[in-house]
Amino acid sequence: MPDRIRDELLAELAGRPLDGRAVAAQLVDVAERGLVTLRWQEQPAGLWAVDVSHARDPASRIGAADAALLGELFGPEREVSLHRHAAAGAARTLYVRARRSGETAGLWQTVPPAWDQLRGVLATLVVAVTGVIVGAALVEGAATAATAAAIGLITAAGLYLVVRRLLTGPRLTAQGRAAAAEVLDRAERCHAHGGSLADHVAFGTLQHRPAGAHPPPWVDGLPWCEPPTPPQDTAQQNTAKQDTAQQDTANRRAIGTMADRIAAAFRPAPRSPDIAGGGGS
Repeated sequence: MPDRIRDELLAELAGRPLDGRAVAAQLVDVAERGLVTLRWQEQPAGLWAVDVSHARDPASRIGAADAALLGELFGPEREVSLHRHAAAGAARTLYVRARRSGETAGLWQTVPPAWDQLRGVLATLVVAVTGVIVGAALVEGAATAATAAAIGLITAAGLYLVVRRLLTGPRLTAQGRAAAAEVLDRAERCHAHGGSLADHVAFGTLQHRPAGAHPPPWVDGLPWCEPPTPPQDTAQQNTAKQDTAQQDTANRRAIGTMADRIAAAFRPAPRSPDIAGGGGS
């Protein structure tokens, strides 16, 4: 039972960012395992999620990431609308949780090693001294020493803030690098047409996945083109193959649209100019 958000963070720290649909993939994952069903609606267009985890097989397990998603998305409700930006708050909370749990699990660390801290201090001192020298060379007169010292201190303070930001960013541990390699290996398998539907949503490889003959059983009302009955007449077989290819394309598009709607529900709304600090008279 993968934690899709943690996987996305691992891949990003490894320098291979994914498609940014980790929460959507987690929802598809729990749906594939029978914990959630989706209901597609054409008029008006919409997608609904229904929590059916209470009726699950007692032998089935719910992972920590699954429980967090179900709790944040549904709360006391059994059914929620997945309209655009509807679950953006839940997504933010889930990302915070994943960052904390990944650090707790030892997959990455945000506190720099002692040697990195020492290098940051040394770099700050070097630039401070350089600032003093440059200031002394540029300024003449009785105020030379004071001005040079001020320039040096200002330069050192600015560099310290930059170095501190660079060194305190999350870094993968040895365990985290191994976990990231496993995630990226799953991504490569998806490119080779392997993996579950949730994998393809997470890794952005839906275009490589055949739609299949039937819609996912956990989606009600998804527009779907059923495959035609194979013709007995040999002359009509080529036409039937073309029809099948067109139907597969249409079904892939339906799955892609469903994935887009799920992802849009977890995507934050654009900030207005006033909220973002713009506007004014």
